[in-house]
Amino acid sequence: MLIKMVKSLFLNAPFLKTVIFICFLSCHFISGAQAGKTEVILKKISDFNEQNLQEKVFVHTDRSSYVAGEIIWCKVYCTDAKTNHLSTFSKVAYVEVLDKDKQPVLQGKIALTGGTGSGSFVIPVTMHSGNFLLRSYTNWMKNFDPEFYFHQNLTILNTVKAEVVAASAMVANYDMQFFPEGGNLVDGLKSKVGFRVTDNSGKGINFRGAIIDQNNDTITRFQPLKFGIGNFIFTPEKGKQYKAFLTTGNGSVISQTLPATLNTGFVINVSDATTTGSVRMNVRTTSDNKTVFIVIHNSQQTSTSRVLTLENGNANLEVDKKSLADGISTITVFDENNRPVCERLYFKKPQQQQLFLDGTADNVQYTTRKKVTIAVSSKDEATNPEPSEMSMAVFLLDSLPLQNQNIYSYLWLSSELKGVIESPEYYVSNTNDEVTEAIDNLMLTHGWRRFKWETILNDKKPSFKFLPEYEGQLVSGKVVRKFDEKPVPNVVSYLSVPGPLFQLYAAKSAADGSIYFNTRNFYGTKLIVAQTKSDDTTSLRLDISSPFSEDFSSYKIPAFSYQTTSPLLLKRSIQMQVQNVYAGEKLNVLLPPHADTANFYGKADASYLLDNYVRFPTMEEVLREYVREIDVRKRKGNFYLISLSKDEFGMPIVHEPVMLLDGVPQFDNGNKITHYDPLKVRKLEVIQALYYLGPASFDGVASFTTYNGDLEGFRLDTASTVLDYDALQIKREFYSPVYQTPEQYSSRLPDFRNLLYWSSDIKTDNTGKKEVSFYTSDITGKYAVVLQGISQQGKAGSKVFTIDVRK
Repeated sequence: MLIKMVKSLFLNAPFLKTVIFICFLSCHFISGAQAGKTEVILKKISDFNEQNLQEKVFVHTDRSSYVAGEIIWCKVYCTDAKTNHLSTFSKVAYVEVLDKDKQPVLQGKIALTGGTGSGSFVIPVTMHSGNFLLRSYTNWMKNFDPEFYFHQNLTILNTVKAEVVAASAMVANYDMQFFPEGGNLVDGLKSKVGFRVTDNSGKGINFRGAIIDQNNDTITRFQPLKFGIGNFIFTPEKGKQYKAFLTTGNGSVISQTLPATLNTGFVINVSDATTTGSVRMNVRTTSDNKTVFIVIHNSQQTSTSRVLTLENGNANLEVDKKSLADGISTITVFDENNRPVCERLYFKKPQQQQLFLDGTADNVQYTTRKKVTIAVSSKDEATNPEPSEMSMAVFLLDSLPLQNQNIYSYLWLSSELKGVIESPEYYVSNTNDEVTEAIDNLMLTHGWRRFKWETILNDKKPSFKFLPEYEGQLVSGKVVRKFDEKPVPNVVSYLSVPGPLFQLYAAKSAADGSIYFNTRNFYGTKLIVAQTKSDDTTSLRLDISSPFSEDFSSYKIPAFSYQTTSPLLLKRSIQMQVQNVYAGEKLNVLLPPHADTANFYGKADASYLLDNYVRFPTMEEVLREYVREIDVRKRKGNFYLISLSKDEFGMPIVHEPVMLLDGVPQFDNGNKITHYDPLKVRKLEVIQALYYLGPASFDGVASFTTYNGDLEGFRLDTASTVLDYDALQIKREFYSPVYQTPEQYSSRLPDFRNLLYWSSDIKTDNTGKKEVSFYTSDITGKYAVVLQGISQQGKAGSKVFTIDVRK
């Protein structure tokens, strides 16, 4: 009977067509709905990447270990985070040295030109011994997570204080972390679990470990592959609890509970299929989802996106590696409701993105005070010349720690991962099965991304608190009321930098009272005067803000352990002291910065050098006797100055110009200037036309300049904010003596340089070549030559080799 009914249905053609049509519409609707959801996600990822320009900063320091009294030399490379090309977006980089309490001990602002800049820091002889953290960023980078600032460990040792921290006295502490692949452990689903165990210094340790359940049954055993990092396979069971027990090389036993498991969820497994040159992904779930959506993307583009159908809670995907972008990609799994449920990182070693640097010395061995010539070259992966920007350091290899970073491994690896990467060059400089597995372990244990999904999926528009410094340094502040500290909007304010070549900037406060002065060619430590102009200046205050970041990453400074009384360290300290005594002046030669010799208003309508005229005892007489453009009036016992000109019909026009003294505006109509001692004034310049300076307008300008440009005892308004301000660093000249003549060679002045050469501006020509020369010192030993560089195409590379200096 059942067979007859089925036959009857299938023989009924109209009915069958209807069923097929309904099924087709249903499938088409589901497919279309899913496609619509995936397109929304892809569009949001694309929009986010377009709207969030990000930068990376790499700093090449001459060394990573110093004694107090030496100089830290550095070269800053600023790149576009998407392409690694040198960035022209920011014109200022901030460099800080922080102590173990994250307090700055050295700070500087370095001017960037074409994405690079150089600076130096003199380490005070009072600096205490310890490990420190050098970090660097741009003002624009402060809008994003401080994890993406550049970080590098520095060791500074002070032999004068004779501080001793014995390694044996330190308590060994270990940090143990577990990272389920994809993010979570799920009951009943087999997962790969990455782990990382480090010591006090942040270095990975060797150990043997086991996973134990609450019944003390051993579930699995594991040990690290490299740098304290590895993985194990594990299937958690519902209702059970798990602990990891580790036995270190010194016999210490440590334990930690594994991450909690989910009753229902998703897991992902990613593996390399080396035989087919592809990446395999397996997604499993205990939920009732029928499909998942996988997206593989990086900060530049989406490489792959695919909707997968789950069969019995299982789905597989194989992707050709050639379709993936070089470097780190993020693999994200979304459920049917567009929620990210699994995520992990995958690293594809760049094949054609490395700059191959080479340096060849004209000899392998040198005697003291002899000339060294090094031929530098830069090529791409096809050995074609690649004009590049480089920096080079030549320093003595001694007992002090050496931990400089490699620009190539930093841009492609370290800058995209959270936390400290031990020996990052190992992962990018080698190619074998062990390295492939080690890279995968690294991706499991240092997973990080430059965004948060809730920001993207909820269409949160980016909010940028910090402005890009694409013209010069921004001096920021806030206009507030003195009595209640409330911000005051729409107040025109002025920032003056007094001096023979003074600078004046104007800006208007925003709704929250914040204000930004866009400065140019602002170098050195200068006195600045900040003031507001309103009907009631006495009730307002303009506070100048620190431009340095107040946010800190999770980066931990390694515990300090070093014998500061060791003979080799004392020898290094003596070398420093001898150099500072005999070459101190030469070590502190500052190169003159670029300066605009014209004032902001350009050529004046009239200019008076007061020494060319009779020196009258009062400014009132000076102005009345021979300054024709200024008229002195008196009102209610106070002087006020006006400027007179004529219109096209010869009729007089009265102006009320702003009065400047060494570039500092005086808003009292010239009363104080009129009472000022004229013998302290060197020059007066007058502008009679209407003049605009940013949001401010002046009905003419009368600019008085003193002999030294330092206001010469003039009493400023008490409402003004006056302080010493550190602007952009002035470049220091690297001291390198020359021994060309017999007299120079036989000089009895000691040459105790252990840093033979430093250059931050080596540029190879169109043939990719450049020669650099310097002289050895009186210090013998093995010297390291370290080259770091990047091309205009964003290809980065480094080179390290050694030379010997003997008697």
